[in-house]
Amino acid sequence: MLQFSRSDRMRRFGNPVTLLPILLILLISGVSRLGSAADNPSGTEESWQVIYLGGKQIGYGFTIVEPTGDQFSVRSETHLKFQRFGQTLQIVERLETRESATGEMIEFRYRMENPPASASLVVGKVDKGKLVLTTTVDGTARRTTTDWDADLRSPAWIDRSLAKFDWSKEPRHSFRAYVPQLQRVATFDLEAAGKSTTTLLDGSTSKPMQQLKVSNSLTPGIVTEAWIEDGADVMKTATTLLGLPMETFSVARERAVAAVPVEDFDLAVQTLVSVDPIENPHSTRRIVYEIRDERANPADIFSPSANQNVEVVDAKTIRLSVSAVPIPDDGRSQKDPGEQYRVASQFLQLDDEGLKKLAQEAAPGSENPEEIARALEKLVYQRLTSKNFSTAMASAAEVARTLQGDCTEHAVLLAALLRIRGIPSRLAAGLVYVRNPKPSFGGHMWTEAWLGDRWVPLDGTLARGGIGAAHLTVATSSFADSDPAPMTTFLPLLLSSGDLSIRVLSQEPGE
Repeated sequence: MLQFSRSDRMRRFGNPVTLLPILLILLISGVSRLGSAADNPSGTEESWQVIYLGGKQIGYGFTIVEPTGDQFSVRSETHLKFQRFGQTLQIVERLETRESATGEMIEFRYRMENPPASASLVVGKVDKGKLVLTTTVDGTARRTTTDWDADLRSPAWIDRSLAKFDWSKEPRHSFRAYVPQLQRVATFDLEAAGKSTTTLLDGSTSKPMQQLKVSNSLTPGIVTEAWIEDGADVMKTATTLLGLPMETFSVARERAVAAVPVEDFDLAVQTLVSVDPIENPHSTRRIVYEIRDERANPADIFSPSANQNVEVVDAKTIRLSVSAVPIPDDGRSQKDPGEQYRVASQFLQLDDEGLKKLAQEAAPGSENPEEIARALEKLVYQRLTSKNFSTAMASAAEVARTLQGDCTEHAVLLAALLRIRGIPSRLAAGLVYVRNPKPSFGGHMWTEAWLGDRWVPLDGTLARGGIGAAHLTVATSSFADSDPAPMTTFLPLLLSSGDLSIRVLSQEPGE
């Protein structure tokens, strides 16, 4: 039986909290930031918020809006600090946009800092119906150009437009915006819910304020409530993230930047899904699960695939059958899964000398894909000896240099090494069974290799020559530069309301 001590668990498994800072901005975007800048075009406006998750303060944010002629410059920052499997994770997001008076994006600059990993930078400019993106990861810049829809707005447009709406006459509004953090387009929907009171940060009850319900197309089913004072100033927002209540409160700058206590709040442990113990989970041949969510549809979360079958029981319940996929004896393929699974990208830098050298250390001289895949999986497991949970997501080249990280770093490193050795690869995200601190499922990322004309899961955090039936897939990604930001692979996990339950119905042991 595989048994994991606390240190083993910390060494191996990740968590979808890697997506937290981006989702914070996505979920509260437009309804917690700006106040009445639209009514005061001659002066600069700024607002500050504290961010609470699960009843604990995990950070703060601010936004400054400055009119410049017939345009607006908007600068927003989000500062987060919390525990993740006993280690402190700090993330700072900085977003600067320049937009028209009616919200059309002109240019933006987005920077994410997550020490000790190197910062990532995305710069975008709209020019003659095209969006020109320059993305810098681990010091290497790549430029791409895509078509731009002139109807798209900046996410900050919702704030600046609040004062324009008469909610009694127009209770619903909708607009489409480009979200730089995810490099995706989202539709935001606002619906007036009448006037109501709410509990403020100091515990007092507010006066009646206009209540709004805000949702977006990237996280369907997740609704943010906002309380608006005097038509434009957002005093509070409330939603659910990773199954925990999340609230933001408008405060003075001094209160926002006060030190955040993190010692008693471990977000990764808080978001584990308890389950009855599974014997030899990563050696199983097949497991059938019953997955239920009282407030969300689990069929929208878990994806059918070659080794995973989804059977809908009712609107709240599915039966998920997961089968192990053995590594074929040879692994040679006659079919090509697609160029995006073979080529370099910003997170998979196949021309990096450190990566190329490392790739040749596994099964040197071999041309057998099966032998190479097994050897590379084992190599990643052995070399990443420093399992650092303070890193959200690093690129393969950086992981090859530092040899540290959690499941996401294991996954991207293995994916890059496979491609260098001629084996197509992709990344998978979902849930994995862990034994400690209690039997449960937690967020995880692993690698899939194209072997014998099929996708075969590999896990560099386990190095067992493939996986059993205790990995539950929610999404896969090629990590291609043309795809949305890699962290969006975790998005389906956030559809769970926190009432997710998993029960094992049957289990077939392996040999």
